[in-house]
Amino acid sequence: SETPPAVLRHPPVGDWMIRAFPNLYPALPHAHEVLVETPLHGSSLAALGPEHLELVLWALDGRLRTLYRTTQAAWVQAFKNQGAAAGASFGHAHSQLVATPFVPAEIAVKSAHSHAESCRYCAICTTEAVGPRSVAANRSFVAFCPVAPSWEGEVWLLARRHVRHLPRARSAALSELAALLNRVLRAVEAVTPAYNMMLFAAAPGMDLHFHVEIAPRREQALKAGLELATGISVVRQ
Repeated sequence: SETPPAVLRHPPVGDWMIRAFPNLYPALPHAHEVLVETPLHGSSLAALGPEHLELVLWALDGRLRTLYRTTQAAWVQAFKNQGAAAGASFGHAHSQLVATPFVPAEIAVKSAHSHAESCRYCAICTTEAVGPRSVAANRSFVAFCPVAPSWEGEVWLLARRHVRHLPRARSAALSELAALLNRVLRAVEAVTPAYNMMLFAAAPGMDLHFHVEIAPRREQALKAGLELATGISVVRQ
């Protein structure tokens, strides 16, 4: 009763496990939704386990597809801010989706690097799957620390195949993404309770290698003058 009417509720009757609704304080007027990941206050996404995380990913995929279909957005960003140090405005576990009428410059660069014939992400995936920065892997995804991170402890999850979207519901790939993401988030939360997680799934007509980026956030790891002025990131090795 304290939120706007739900645009998604799972299951549709009985006790809910996931709910999505419009943000009362949207960052942009195009569309801004909150996806509440669990009714359990005080629980983290990692603590919910891979099976529930699979439901969250399924819900995010559904809302992404719906927002593209109903808003004519050029880009919809799905992301999660966990903890005050990562920008979370309240403590209950949730993700967000923000639609924009334009393709942000950073996304345009990622798309330019994703052309199937010469995809840099495909090449990175092949290299990092067996490299010294590898974190974990399964049949469908590879988790690794990027060679030039923007944040200390940053982790990426890349699809092994050149796919543009989240795996579909009840697919083996979605289960494997949830299992690997749960493993990575547990490791991140062992170091810091705060992090940002960003999902990069292609907009209609766009070529973009699907991947997830996780940026652990510590209060002492701030962006200062050099980073803000130049885009250069200074991280502790």
